[in-house]
Amino acid sequence: MSKIKLNTKKTKFKIKNIINIFASKKNQNIFSALLILTSCYLIIAFFSFCFNWKTDDNIVSNNNFLDVISNNNIENAIGGLGAYISNLLIKDSFGIFAFIIPFSLIILAINILGFRKLLFKKLIFKLIIALVLFPVILCHFTNLTIYSGAVGIYVNELLNTVLGKIGNTLLLLTIIIFYIASYINLTDLYSKFKNFKILKKKVKLL
Repeated sequence: MSKIKLNTKKTKFKIKNIINIFASKKNQNIFSALLILTSCYLIIAFFSFCFNWKTDDNIVSNNNFLDVISNNNIENAIGGLGAYISNLLIKDSFGIFAFIIPFSLIILAINILGFRKLLFKKLIFKLIIALVLFPVILCHFTNLTIYSGAVGIYVNELLNTVLGKIGNTLLLLTIIIFYIASYINLTDLYSKFKNFKILKKKVKLL
């Protein structure tokens, strides 16, 4: 009895196929619109969290995901899902600097739409650094632990243990200076300041 051979070709997963989906202008517009809507959703949820986190904290912290999103006592403007995501990204993660996430999504959407070509790869790298660095700075120099997030609290405590409080302060100040310098051309800034002083002297002479 002859065996029947089935010619089955394995479908290989290729990144190129995903890229081709976004090659269409229509798909780009849809994806950009989804990114912007998600960003708006997150921004509203985060702002609401800043005002209502004390009320929602007992509900979110002591319940699972399904219980939170179905709870009618949530005060967050975006409901249970907004409260859960806000708690996850702000309190349990990056603190108030979780706002960087929706703004990054908006920048990505703008790039996809082609309205303004930003160096997204370089910018997103700096934003990711800020997402980890800024909560640590906020936690170290203030007592706003809820807005520093779990990342800020944990990393700050780790650095305090390894370097001591003074060493940690010096490290963070150095990082802040280098971070600002990466955005601002200090040479040009000094030249502008010097020219301003010269102009001010000329005005006084007149």
